Amino acid sequence: MIGTLQRMAALRRKPSRSADQRLVAFARGVAMGALLGAAIAGSTIWGRRRRGG
Repeated sequence: MIGTLQRMAALRRKPSRSADQRLVAFARGVAMGALLGAAIAGSTIWGRRRRGG
């Protein structure tokens, strides 16, 4: 993960439009995945607590 972030930072320094668009798309995908994962985990925990299991 650290290596990916370092490569993203290196791409960010280049004035390439395609690199910026890829970076934005990647960051958006990571954020959406994190939000979806948190929602699923929260829903599972909530359901287990309500059922007492």
